[in-house]
Amino acid sequence: MTNIIRKITDWKVIFALQTIASVLLVCLLFNLGILPMKYTIIAIVVFVIIDILMVLLMKPSKNGKGKIRNIIGKGLSILLSILLMIGSLYVVQGNSFLDAIAGSTTQTNHMVVLVLDESDYESLSDISGEVIEINNEDDSDNLATAIAALNEEDSTISTYNVGDYETLCNDLYDGTTPAILINEANYVFMEVYQEDFESDTRVIWAYDIESEVEDISKNVDVTSTTFTIFISGIDTSGKVSTVSRSDVNMLVTVNPTTKQILLTSIPRDYYVTLANKNAKDKLTHAGLAGVENPVATIENLMHIR
Repeated sequence: MTNIIRKITDWKVIFALQTIASVLLVCLLFNLGILPMKYTIIAIVVFVIIDILMVLLMKPSKNGKGKIRNIIGKGLSILLSILLMIGSLYVVQGNSFLDAIAGSTTQTNHMVVLVLDESDYESLSDISGEVIEINNEDDSDNLATAIAALNEEDSTISTYNVGDYETLCNDLYDGTTPAILINEANYVFMEVYQEDFESDTRVIWAYDIESEVEDISKNVDVTSTTFTIFISGIDTSGKVSTVSRSDVNMLVTVNPTTKQILLTSIPRDYYVTLANKNAKDKLTHAGLAGVENPVATIENLMHIR
């Protein structure tokens, strides 16, 4: 047992752990790109200097003197290794957070089966064998995927296409249909006919459709070239990747040479030509076609990239 403890506390083992922790943190910083290259190099140099100092403190002298110095050096090295590991953990968490809000290459369409809140329907089994309505003139691909998933759970439920949102809304409210299948992003069209549509209805089944989206970001040297970032805020809860109305539309223009930042907020109800429809509508409705649509719309409006 004594030999095992002696081996574990050997200065070479402790220094190896410190070196591994240092290299891990540097690799994570480099991978995340959280620091400009010159500062990453400075960090590497600092770690090397610290490692050399730790060796000088921990390495036993040939004459056997300096035991207290060796013990202090080992203690500092262990403490430093722990701090480096904690730093690596925070970098990993930060990387995961950034990936969740900005690094995702997917978008999510939240498909729901809705009933009136005052109804007795609680689940799909309560509408088994019934015909529910859809509007297949819009969002047909997502509806087809959702219907297939719905039928896997209950094959007795069938759908009927009414062709427009006004009929879809009215039929739900007057009891012509017990439920409707709709993309949550399209509540806005139902609220045209029933202002309190969202509070009047209840979800009894939901299905998320995730699809890959193209990376539309531009490759810019942010250290020397002025660049613009688009910040979008959607009007629903759930995943950041959820497709919904773009209620917040803000441009952040950064001039790295003059160290100036310009914030430009564009009102959600600004009447603009939507890129996907080539027709005028509220800017907030651009988000219903995915985040790339408000980006394209604003690029056309402001003549920027």
